[in-house]
Amino acid sequence: MKSKSQAVRRKALIKRPPIYLMGGKSSKNIKDYAYENYCRNNNCRDNNLWSNDMFIGRKEELAKLERHYDSGEFEFTVIDGRRRIGKTTLISEFVKDKATIFFTGMQENANSNLKYLSQAVLKFENPTSTGTASFPSFNDLLEEVGKIAAKQRVVWIIDEYPYLAESYPGFSSLLQKFIDRVFLKTKLFLILCGS
Repeated sequence: MKSKSQAVRRKALIKRPPIYLMGGKSSKNIKDYAYENYCRNNNCRDNNLWSNDMFIGRKEELAKLERHYDSGEFEFTVIDGRRRIGKTTLISEFVKDKATIFFTGMQENANSNLKYLSQAVLKFENPTSTGTASFPSFNDLLEEVGKIAAKQRVVWIIDEYPYLAESYPGFSSLLQKFIDRVFLKTKLFLILCGS
């Protein structure tokens, strides 16, 4: 028989904050990482609270992302939520079998972010590329993404978007310009993620 304090602790540990997807609040929460570790260490497998899968829950959010992906047209999704709740894990699970340009914004200057984002785009175009080439500007980089997405369905993820936007304050308006004038005519699925 469990003590009252164990039941309260378990209840507190399995609550998980929602991930906000396209402004809609998720109605389902998944098991908390801490409770999973507790179960591993204490061999508790009651009430289906343990799974051998590395990715647990978030089926509703995955289904929404799949519906947007399946449209075959330009789609734009913002994934927002508190830190350490599984946003990047959700995205990684979603893109497992998809053509993807994945970039994580850095708390660095605009030139560093341009360099790393350039490498992600160029690596997508040529997976064997090991060079350190970079686009001369964000404008040139966005043009290239538009050309790629005109030919094929591609998911472009910018994780930690606020870091990129902070390093280059003009990036958000430049991105909006490209969405309105270029990306809307492509097969791009753009996902911005941040806390």
